Amino acid sequence: MGQNASVTSPLDQLVSLRKPTRRTLLTPGDAGPVASTKIGGTPWWPKGTPRPRCRQGHAMAFQAQVVLGDAPAPVAGPGLVSFHYCLECAAEGRMSVGYGDPENSGYSVQVFADTSGPHDGLGSVVDGCLPAMRVAFSDAEEVPGLEDAWALKLTLPPELFAEGNDLDEQIGLGLVHVARSKVGGWPTWQQTPAWPTCPEGQRMHLLAQLDYELGEASPWGGGGYAYLFACGSGCRSRAAELVIQTT
Repeated sequence: MGQNASVTSPLDQLVSLRKPTRRTLLTPGDAGPVASTKIGGTPWWPKGTPRPRCRQGHAMAFQAQVVLGDAPAPVAGPGLVSFHYCLECAAEGRMSVGYGDPENSGYSVQVFADTSGPHDGLGSVVDGCLPAMRVAFSDAEEVPGLEDAWALKLTLPPELFAEGNDLDEQIGLGLVHVARSKVGGWPTWQQTPAWPTCPEGQRMHLLAQLDYELGEASPWGGGGYAYLFACGSGCRSRAAELVIQTT
């Protein structure tokens, strides 16, 4: 009796979960306060809107911004997400891990739907911890990382996720998971998957991932990641969130 054709193998299930992602190609330098995807340097920030401060009153440091139009579907759309973080709180032992911690106030992830207006002209009000980088992209399709595969209860072939460099993207059997900084796709979790939920009750999508080699001087450096998430384009009110995980 032949094998039931309706039974899908775990490997086929993994392949079916591929998502488009965009590797970041980084060039040192700051393009200034322009509404483009960038890391570090000077943010685009709308005139008349106060810069972020934490609960302790500290001014937060700009980390990165992502133009939603640079992200793959279903996040792609108009607007920009800006990420600030309180380095002063982190230095005092109050490191913010982002979404899900009610005591956290040491970060700000804001969505600006319209970037056609003037910026505030204030430059970098606090020194950041990430190097100023211009961003270009290389497109790929990737499968979930190991932690999401486990969460989905997939029994993976031993050839996948073999021991090697944690930042290698070739994971075996011709499949790819980009473990470096990227826009869109699947997170490279360092702990249990921690997908944020948007105000409309939907699971958010990965907007961007900042790896620990890029952020060596950051609170998540030395083996962690900062993950930015955003609502899909179908949500009535676009929101964004931060998760930080370290080893």
